[in-house]
Amino acid sequence: MRSNQKTWVLVYSVLMAVVAGIGLFMKGGPTGVDRAVLNAVETTRDAGMTHVVSLLSDVFSPGLVPVWALCAAAYLLYRDRRVHRAFAVLASVAGAAVVAEVIKMIVARPRPPAVDQIPAYEATMSFPSGHVTGTAALLVALALVGSAAASRTARIVAVSGAVVATCFVAWTRLYLGVHWLSDAVAGLVVGTASAVLVVAITPAVVAFVAHLLGDHLSPRLATWLAPTPAVGRHALSAAAERALVRVPLVTVYFWTIKIMATTVGETYADDLNSSLGWGLTATTVFMAVLLIAVLVVQFSRPGYTAWVYWPAVALISVVGTLITDNLTDNMGIPLQTTTAVFSVALVVVFGAWYLSERTLSIHTITTRRREAFYWLTILVTFALGTAAGDLLAEKLNLGYLVSLLVFAGVIAAIALAYWRLHLNAVFAFWAAYVLTRPLGASIGDLLSQPRDNGGLGFGTSLTSAMFLGVIFVLVAYLSVTKRDVIEPIEAEDRRPRSVLESFGGRTRV
Repeated sequence: MRSNQKTWVLVYSVLMAVVAGIGLFMKGGPTGVDRAVLNAVETTRDAGMTHVVSLLSDVFSPGLVPVWALCAAAYLLYRDRRVHRAFAVLASVAGAAVVAEVIKMIVARPRPPAVDQIPAYEATMSFPSGHVTGTAALLVALALVGSAAASRTARIVAVSGAVVATCFVAWTRLYLGVHWLSDAVAGLVVGTASAVLVVAITPAVVAFVAHLLGDHLSPRLATWLAPTPAVGRHALSAAAERALVRVPLVTVYFWTIKIMATTVGETYADDLNSSLGWGLTATTVFMAVLLIAVLVVQFSRPGYTAWVYWPAVALISVVGTLITDNLTDNMGIPLQTTTAVFSVALVVVFGAWYLSERTLSIHTITTRRREAFYWLTILVTFALGTAAGDLLAEKLNLGYLVSLLVFAGVIAAIALAYWRLHLNAVFAFWAAYVLTRPLGASIGDLLSQPRDNGGLGFGTSLTSAMFLGVIFVLVAYLSVTKRDVIEPIEAEDRRPRSVLESFGGRTRV
């Protein structure tokens, strides 16, 4: 083991000792912050939310996290034909679990009182949280091994995303009243540190095993124990980098699926709210968790993959819509305010994106940093589209069909201005992208709302099912034919041959 890897082990050991010492110090009872946070979380409880939170807590329980780790390891073994990344994930989860149990036995801190807990009393030791420890170890390990060949910024973004997702799991444990805040923080530290250590020393461990086996290694096993080849961005030619664009070619398929996904986002969110009785808050939390999970997969892919990208678009349309609905319906913020705030937010995101990358072209999204800007922009456009569309509908009191025709007409005018008047491509693309949200909502409302309200009466469930079926067929078609994959070598500055292609963006947008 090299000296730097020995340093990792030493630092980890000291950190775990510090965590255990802090736990012993707080063994006598919760801190003031622990009690204040738990009291604040208890005020947010409701029946619908409790059902969703309990489900999510079970998904990331100490019993299921090893299952997810085994699934991830199996996938990595199949993909790499090497043991390194799979071993790192499994060892991170197993090592973190062992360390957490040892600290629990040393500290022996009791759980919060039964009166604070729902739905059932948990009496095992509390410090650190096993749920948070396992989740942190799994997600941070996956983030580290998945971004090993990426830029430093991409690695930071990946690990930060893993930590944020873990914090959400920590919140579920606080919501259920089965842990103090300090338990969750300790679990986050133990799980994250364990993953960092294991990933850092895995090459040395595997090399040591290969050395011990020596001549007894078969050629096949020697290949599996060999280091995983790394391909950095510096090794890619311009054409190869172009082939790794992480978004689709903007064609008629793009706009069709985008509008239909927006419609599904509108109707499916309504369906969850009305049919399941979850309420806006629980629905938002549930859909946000699904979105994070899909985006983790999206960021782990080497390039654009239709069956991952389009579910992410559908989910982010739901989450963006629900953000605006929560601000308006639950918090009472006027639509004029949310429209103004999201407009400013969109300008800020665009400004930061351009200052960082010197381009807003979606067909230059070949890095995870640019992709992060892209998804953040999409989220804000959906929230803005919801606020602006609802504000316009309230002020003008337009019917569903008239609203549909108005938004479709504005989008058509933008396309015509781009094609005939040479309107800036980036502005044209994003203006249309924002407007597809209220357009999709108008289509969804027209189809799903009762006839007495001006709709066709299909209902939210049937409308969602119909559109999801069409989206599935189109995404399956694109997955097979690769019709929307950007070609490695393509003239980027030529004018399009038709209006469909111009708005389909075979030029740089």
